[in-house]
Amino acid sequence: MGGRRLRNLQERRAAIKVVHLDDSREAPPGREPEGERSQEELPFVRALGHELRSPLNTIVGFSDMLLQGLSGDLNEEQIDFLTRVRGAAQRLGALHGDAIEILKVQAGLVDTEVSRFSLRELVESAARPSEEIREAKGLKLDDRVPAELIVETDRPHLRRCVAAYLDNAARYAKTGSIVVTATGDDASVRLTVRDSGVGIDARGLERVFEPFPRLRPRNDGEPATTELSLYLVRNIAEHVLGGDVSVNSAPDDGSEFSIEFENPLRVS
Repeated sequence: MGGRRLRNLQERRAAIKVVHLDDSREAPPGREPEGERSQEELPFVRALGHELRSPLNTIVGFSDMLLQGLSGDLNEEQIDFLTRVRGAAQRLGALHGDAIEILKVQAGLVDTEVSRFSLRELVESAARPSEEIREAKGLKLDDRVPAELIVETDRPHLRRCVAAYLDNAARYAKTGSIVVTATGDDASVRLTVRDSGVGIDARGLERVFEPFPRLRPRNDGEPATTELSLYLVRNIAEHVLGGDVSVNSAPDDGSEFSIEFENPLRVS
């Protein structure tokens, strides 16, 4: 079983060297492959981000000052409005960051940093950015990753994937716990995040790892995680970690997102 999975992952990784995420078919005559288009688009998106960063930082900064009461007391409605403004600016900045990273991954411009580390400790680190959302909803993080599970892969990119899964789960979960599990053998490791959210129907499952899928209604007024985050996870899994992503879900039955990655990661 382990040998067959290893061969599958090796074959997939070999294919990644010559085929980018959206290049399952040859490019039509007159069109460039996805990787080449990504390289051309990257400078424009970076320049756009530079122009966006200053006004976004201004919006967030002044919103924080007002929320701290530096210009006088605010009523509940004003606090609500300012919180929404600040949140929207932060999400726009995150969206641009995801777009930049996707283009870099598709263009083959990311550096791979392989190291050995505890997967359980990585999950604990990746859970911190979404801690505030979980606490506000009374959600518990149930980390069932074996303490002895040591992996050898690209830690920064894997952490970004796990953090995106945990953020997504926190925003859509209703009550109870977010459960993280992991299993592995001599070829790969599979990590799974299970939430108790509204679930995804069959049509939505086909699009969940595509950009801007807008599959699930917001829960308790929480905004969705940036609509490129799961698309970014898919790109990183396939192009950087030599692996794959999957999801199991049904309406009103929560969702289970998994990422499988090569272990140890072989970099050519």
